[in-house]
Formats: sequence, structure tokens, C-alpha cells
Amino acid sequence: MSRTRVIIADDRREVRSGLRAVLEEEQARFVIIEAADLRQLMSQLQHLCVDLVLLDWELGPISGRDILAMLKGVCPSTRVVALSARPEARSSALASGATAFVLKADCVEAVLTAVRSAMGSRGDDQWKEGMR
Repeated sequence: MSRTRVIIADDRREVRSGLRAVLEEEQARFVIIEAADLRQLMSQLQHLCVDLVLLDWELGPISGRDILAMLKGVCPSTRVVALSARPEARSSALASGATAFVLKADCVEAVLTAVRSAMGSRGDDQWKEGMR
């Protein structure tokens, strides 16, 4: 079974660490890379197109919509779960092409559900059966 490559892109270390801990509990299914800013995110994507990006929608210095467009320009098949503390960012993130949206205040299960949904939309059997 192949492991899913994930970038956690958030400017707050505690958010990245928390998301990493959640994903690492999922039976070693993930290769996890962290990015603290837009420069690190784009640098990582230049070297490796990952399967999934957990993207802080306010990562800045440009809009989440523009970051998503840049990301898709480099790695068009990468799925994106947008993360935000602002509920009103949901419609913008989804309209811009994010696969899923999660409020940062939501529980761990909401993040896992979004990851499962994003990866399941690829048609990978391991995601349809494995992450329960």
C-alpha cells in the first residue's frame, strides 16, 4: 500500500504539530512535510508534487485563492483541504477549487473526515476501505 504524501501549510507551529499528530495516528499512511509560509510551500512543491495539502487559507501574504491557483499551476492533481478560523472563508475556498474546508476550531474528527473525503475522491481503493 502506498503512503499518501501530505504538506501541512500553516504559519502556526502548534497547528502544524497538532495536524501532524492526528495524521500520524492513522496507521503510518502518510509521509508528512511541513511548510510555515508560502515560500516553503512552493519550494516543497517544486521538488515533489504531493497528494494532499492542508492549507491555511490565511497563509498570506496573498489570498488563499491566489495560493491555491499557484499550487494547482505547479501540481494540478494535488487535493487541497482549506483550513481557516473564519467560517466565512468556506465559500471562497470551495469556489476556488479546494476539495474540502475545515474550520480550525473543529474537532480532530472533522479534519480526518475532510482528508478521507479529499483522498477518496481520487478513487483510491485504500481510501475507500482503509481509513475508518
